[in-house]
Amino acid sequence: MKIQDVVYWGSFVIPLVLVAVGAWIQKLVDGKPFKREHFYLGLDLTVYFLAATMINFLDIAQKQPLNGMSVVYTVALLLAAIVMLLVQMGMHQSWLPEVNRGRMQVFMLCYFSNFLGILLLYGFVKLKTGGLI
Repeated sequence: MKIQDVVYWGSFVIPLVLVAVGAWIQKLVDGKPFKREHFYLGLDLTVYFLAATMINFLDIAQKQPLNGMSVVYTVALLLAAIVMLLVQMGMHQSWLPEVNRGRMQVFMLCYFSNFLGILLLYGFVKLKTGGLI
């Protein structure tokens, strides 16, 4: 296994582990048995993606000479992160109330929302390790 593979998978797996640990800590603090809400992590992943995109501006600022395309890609990712954050918030506001309890709520918030968050994180890591941003 090459060092690039280790960096690539570490960059992707470590945030996922941190999200899972955060969910576990939230459950422990809550002091109640596991509920569906403990597995709705798409919003957390989207916020991590937003933070990683903002931190990428610091990485770009350290590079000499400055690569204009990295700035353009990062700004595009930042806009995508903000839009996805708003989409995730809308999904949670629509599907989280007690009225919407059921299989569709589990699908939308546990599977679809988490998938979007993981997809954003994966895309960022792929672009970062590929040298595009």
